[in-house]
Amino acid sequence: MRHGGDIYRNKVNMDFSVNLNPTGTPEEMLNAVREALKDASLYPDIKQEKVRKAIAGYVGTSPECVYAGNGAAELIMAVVRAVRPERTLIFDPAFSGYEHALNAVGCRIIRHTLKEENGFELTRDDLKLFDKDTDMVFICDPVNPTGCNIPDEIIEEILKKAVENDIAVCVDESFMLLSKKALMPRRTDYAAAIREYGKLYIIRSLTKFFAMPGIRMGYVLSSPEGIDKIRRQLPEWNLPVTAEAAVIEGMKLLKDSDIVKNSLAVTEKGLKYLTAELKKHGLKVFDSNTSFLLCKGPGILYEKLLERGVLVRDCSEDPGLGCGFYRIAVKDHESNVKLSAIIGEILDKN
Repeated sequence: MRHGGDIYRNKVNMDFSVNLNPTGTPEEMLNAVREALKDASLYPDIKQEKVRKAIAGYVGTSPECVYAGNGAAELIMAVVRAVRPERTLIFDPAFSGYEHALNAVGCRIIRHTLKEENGFELTRDDLKLFDKDTDMVFICDPVNPTGCNIPDEIIEEILKKAVENDIAVCVDESFMLLSKKALMPRRTDYAAAIREYGKLYIIRSLTKFFAMPGIRMGYVLSSPEGIDKIRRQLPEWNLPVTAEAAVIEGMKLLKDSDIVKNSLAVTEKGLKYLTAELKKHGLKVFDSNTSFLLCKGPGILYEKLLERGVLVRDCSEDPGLGCGFYRIAVKDHESNVKLSAIIGEILDKN
């Protein structure tokens, strides 16, 4: 599997391979986790009543349409096991976790590689592969690893085709809160859509936005029937008390503060800076709307950066990409400046 954050087998001073909120972890979240440790001697609520109520209140749906998990990865696996697809469509480049989950159930993966000349953007022309022989499709908005949001009209077209052909749809919105769409009016009302179409699953991560990857947090939206199927694929107590408390506190912060607006402002400023700097150093940078960007440059860059204690995401083995592709996170300004300087030194010497 191809993931970032491998600081355990590499000597890393700056980790640009994981994509977290550059504003850092809110103190309220840390306090909630510390307080929850007092309940370490208790079993978590097996029905997640408080957690599901908190999420549903933020989303605008009912608790029966919501379930929380140990991050998006656990929920992706649970959705796949609930659907048990035989043939699933993936648009490459894509998050490797989909392949991991699909392989676990012996599903045949149908790959469609998006065009580099289009910036790897999903277009209507790419939707021609939908047919009755496909059981499931994965959509990531914004796309991981390119960072581009998918236009709402494309999402609507996907859902329309899925309903017509009885195809399950998993929409991965793990980075949505850190993307351009976060504060924009949404054309698609998912709260209504999940009730109208029982094979729709929306997965959202909270670990990225709250910069707490060590406390796994995420949730899935689906019809009551879909949620019931997912629950059967999870451990009975899949959420520890620390994650319970963090999710509940996170919903309060998202609902009652300007945390999203402030986080987006910092993210957009950092993204603009890094994009300009990497282009200045001769790298090809693809458009992004979130806290990371995809770029293309010399094949030596990953190892040369690692020699200096800087870890980025090497995308050389990702289907649809190859040698010279890297995914780089947006961090605080000081770190972004240091990264630009190091890349400039490396490329100037080569």
